[in-house]
Amino acid sequence: MDSLNFRTTKTQINRILKFLYNKCKYDEAEWKRDQIKFYSEQRNNDLVDNQSRMLNSILNKEKRRITLDRIMVTDVDSPYISTDQEDIERIATKHFQTSAGIPPDDVSIPSDWLPDFAPKDNIDVSIYQNLMNPILDSEYLNIISNLPNNKASGPSSITYEAV
Repeated sequence: MDSLNFRTTKTQINRILKFLYNKCKYDEAEWKRDQIKFYSEQRNNDLVDNQSRMLNSILNKEKRRITLDRIMVTDVDSPYISTDQEDIERIATKHFQTSAGIPPDDVSIPSDWLPDFAPKDNIDVSIYQNLMNPILDSEYLNIISNLPNNKASGPSSITYEAV
């Protein structure tokens, strides 16, 4: 290989390298556009079909799950660890259904508390008449349009301007 052949080969390799670099950049940009389009369409579809996933996406929240792959069984003479999925589901379900105790049958108010729960004479009962009426769209829109701007979003990260 002489010096002329070496320079020609080096130039061709540099052109190929530059071409491959630009092709890679183009493919990456195209992939990013496709991803943005896909997830934008998914979020729009979720607005109608899956509001929970849409809100989790907007608020950057992840679903956290607990995977039970073993459980300590203590209801027999000698405790043991079970990895049988049916046992795990049965025991975990039983635990969560009974861990708070059995609700009492007698839910009556103790006599000492009865005066505190008695109706008050000085309260006009007619103020509660419309309490369970459905809220009208016009009432929602009126409240939302009167919310102040430039306020902190709070834990939801949704600002009044976004609403």
